[in-house]
Amino acid sequence: MQKEMMWALLLCLMGWGTVLAQEIPSQQYDLAMAKGVHLLDEKQYEEAIAVFQEALVAKPKDRQAIYSIGVAQRLSGQYEAAYTTLKQVDTSFEKVHFDLGVAAYHTKRYNESVAEFSLAEPLSEESPTRQATIHYYLGLNDLQLKRFSEAATQFVRAIPLSAELATGGYYHAGVAYYRQKIWDEAKDAFNEVIEMSPDSAMAQSARAFLKEIEIAATKENVAKGKRWNFLTSFAIQSDSNVVLLPADAPLPNGIANQSDIRAVVVLQGGFTFFERSRFTGVAQYQIYQSLHKELNQFNVQSHDLGLILKRQPFDFAYHFSDARVDSNNYLQTNLLQVAIDLIKNPIRTTRFEYRFSDKQFVNSIAFPNNSDRTGTNNALGASFTQTVSDNGVKVNVGYTVDKESARADDWDYLGHRADLSVRAPSAIFRDFFEPSLKIEGTVRLYDNPSSSSSTQEKRKDQIQTYTLTFTHTFKKGLSGSLSYQHNQNGSNINDFDYQRETVSINAIATF
Repeated sequence: MQKEMMWALLLCLMGWGTVLAQEIPSQQYDLAMAKGVHLLDEKQYEEAIAVFQEALVAKPKDRQAIYSIGVAQRLSGQYEAAYTTLKQVDTSFEKVHFDLGVAAYHTKRYNESVAEFSLAEPLSEESPTRQATIHYYLGLNDLQLKRFSEAATQFVRAIPLSAELATGGYYHAGVAYYRQKIWDEAKDAFNEVIEMSPDSAMAQSARAFLKEIEIAATKENVAKGKRWNFLTSFAIQSDSNVVLLPADAPLPNGIANQSDIRAVVVLQGGFTFFERSRFTGVAQYQIYQSLHKELNQFNVQSHDLGLILKRQPFDFAYHFSDARVDSNNYLQTNLLQVAIDLIKNPIRTTRFEYRFSDKQFVNSIAFPNNSDRTGTNNALGASFTQTVSDNGVKVNVGYTVDKESARADDWDYLGHRADLSVRAPSAIFRDFFEPSLKIEGTVRLYDNPSSSSSTQEKRKDQIQTYTLTFTHTFKKGLSGSLSYQHNQNGSNINDFDYQRETVSINAIATF
């Protein structure tokens, strides 16, 4: 009996020793890992590497310890060592993809870096900062691989997700646009860098790029004769209800209530007489001519002479236009427009605009009381454009209030217009077409009783316009479009209540 108890005690001690042998390395591992994480937080990377290596000795081949060593090496700038270490981690350990992507980029393994970040991206959806970093590095890789269009897209995706990366995002997006010779977008991005961090090295480099853009654009314009630019547009339109001037509130006898087909020709020429990185002056002339198949009395010819000055963030424009209907004088307009872009970058634009127009209507046999509409219009508007998706879909919303003061009481009104437009880039549709949709709603409240109303009602117009356009670019400088527009002009005065549908096929060439 005594012998049996001795054997039992011996076996118990042996089991206890085995437990102790197992627990001691485990405790050493846990302590080392906790200490290593603390050292990482304190940015003591070399010390952290040494401690994580102790953890690896306590628990050989442990992927968390190997991964932690690789992270510390990456953070300390030892990218080649980090890459070698992180490659030892089983790829089922999903956290490794991000760090391996960073290490691969810094060791010039760009394609591998893209592959790793592509695996890391869906794992980081709950962390905007991590998402921003992934897009940022994908953009850097695309720059190195000379995929400049893709690079710009990645930086644009990164910017709104991280304030810390915004300056660098704008800078590298500017570089990507610069490499593609997309001068306007490049200038916007570089100017954003200068505004956000005027004394930084990136801002200094951005200023140098702006000077290069100015020189390159000037050389390009000289080589191509591009101080001059020309636009030619030809369209065939089917109109269910011909209206005199689509952009202007028509007279009752300017609504045909008849359908027709017309050809529309636009010729425009411009001369850039002054150009600097943030200041541009342009003079332009445009002629518009519509020719109806049947309703010749609705043929319109318009001449427009314009002067446009742009000094970021301001735009100034003056236009004088003379419109003739069936070869008879109809309307002369002086228009002054001032706009300011409070925000303008590749992601969003916020613009405020003021317009003043002085309109001189001319009487004719067809429109004997046309001059009653002579007067002025003041308009104040705001618009906001935002890139709303990773693939570059843009949404624009706008609001304008305008006040018309005319010679005759019939034409004084206060108007409110809201609009929404959505445009998708052609890249989504394999560069075959670029769709856009615009919706406008306008309310015009006239100040005085209408002479067209037997009960002396004040006129109220409620206008809805829907426009769907598909544009295809055949090559640089040549494009075509197919568009459909529905216009519903609801009015409590029957003379002004109408609807129309227009289908247009248009070809545009620029030189």
